[in-house]
Amino acid sequence: MSIEEGARFVAAAYAVILAVVIAYYAFSARRVAALQKDVDLLQREVRKVKFAEPDGFDSHAFIPLGLRARRSKVFPEWGTRGLVVSPFLSAKVLRTLPECRDGVSLLSRVEALDELPTSTLETFSSCYVLSDMAEPEPQDEGPSSAPPASEVHLNGLHAKLYVIDEGWNSRVWTGSANATSAGFHGNVEFLVELRGKRSVCGVAKILGAEGKDSLIDLLDEYVPGETLEPVDQTEGALEALLEGVRRQIATLPLRLQITQAQGSKGWRMCLTSDCPDTPPPAFEQNIEVKAWPISLRPDRAADCDLCAPVVADFGILSLEALTPFVAFAVEAVLDDSSQRITFVLNLPMDGEPAGRDSVVLRQMLRRPSDLIALLLLLLAEDEVGILDALSAANSDGSSTSWERFSSKGLFEALVRTLAEDTGKLRSVKRLVDDLHRADAVVARNVEIDGAPDTDREPIVPRGFDEVWEPIWQAAVELGVHIPSEREHGVSDA
Repeated sequence: MSIEEGARFVAAAYAVILAVVIAYYAFSARRVAALQKDVDLLQREVRKVKFAEPDGFDSHAFIPLGLRARRSKVFPEWGTRGLVVSPFLSAKVLRTLPECRDGVSLLSRVEALDELPTSTLETFSSCYVLSDMAEPEPQDEGPSSAPPASEVHLNGLHAKLYVIDEGWNSRVWTGSANATSAGFHGNVEFLVELRGKRSVCGVAKILGAEGKDSLIDLLDEYVPGETLEPVDQTEGALEALLEGVRRQIATLPLRLQITQAQGSKGWRMCLTSDCPDTPPPAFEQNIEVKAWPISLRPDRAADCDLCAPVVADFGILSLEALTPFVAFAVEAVLDDSSQRITFVLNLPMDGEPAGRDSVVLRQMLRRPSDLIALLLLLLAEDEVGILDALSAANSDGSSTSWERFSSKGLFEALVRTLAEDTGKLRSVKRLVDDLHRADAVVARNVEIDGAPDTDREPIVPRGFDEVWEPIWQAAVELGVHIPSEREHGVSDA
């Protein structure tokens, strides 16, 4: 491949990725209703499932973390002995563990233990790390360079386990939550609690006895290094400060207010809030917050006053630049050091112009090859499918290109999906219906203020329905559910 061909390939790849991102935020608002319906169905079905405890346990409980409606206490107030296994640690969470008469053992990584204050380490009766014996032996390299994916083994400590003995009984928690502030107070995590007899699942039973091929034989006592590099307390404080600000911003009642600009075909978009007059504690530090719609460049970011009714004014935007996705950049300064984080929020929009989705679709799918590329990406299962999509995007967009891909590559992808994964066809059906709606808006000559002057050729190319309709009818006969208007979350208006 020549440099020129490589450059064209990269440009085509970037164009496809950009198209998918913008198509995502164009469709995301209308997908919320369908997603919520699927979530409701899932939670109703899960409630009907009878879960059986593993052998040796007599009861269980499910504990979701990070949901504001569920802030129940996870651990009891006391215990006779405890065990914590977590690859990542924070002193704040470790200090909240129950007091145990016979002490608590801690198993983690050397790097995580090194960052804990000495006062925190001293609260544990013993601290362990995995010994070298716990690492798998390297395999002899044969003719094959890499093992199958099913045979790839993870190295190091990944388990999250919490065990508290209570007299003759024990309680075991396992799941996705690390023993960190993010794990228990920020992220959405999940733990399963199992209860049983101490002789079956207690701390002593899990650790085992030395020389008995047990877990304790794979552990080494943690010994703090004598020449450890000092931990940068300022950096840690900045990280914690920025994380706190990010979470507080995410919980603010932020909305996007859109109004038509006077004397212009553009639209003014402002970020608004019902934030209280007094700033949250985290904002009292030397912190700067900027925001910008992701459809704009970061250098168009506006300063944010998070305690004002109008948090930020993004100015006058074109119709296709309106988006519910807003990027935030937060920078904090502490002791002559600074850090910066960025994140994106999906915010509700008030005053969204009618027909905006149609304009965005027409802007992103100008050529038949653009539509082919998007469809191939929806149907892609591997690198070959993605390359086909890139090839479609890199074509000249002529009818010849459309006929070539629709009669071969796209048709084969649709038939393969019909045979192997009919669920993907529902996504294609939603997209095709949206495209037809956009074409109908133009066909009815609906005037959209702020819309760019584009040709009136339909987004769905001539000949596409002849390829698509037989595939979809076959899917319906195989039992694929037809998406309803309610699932789309849109109307014909």
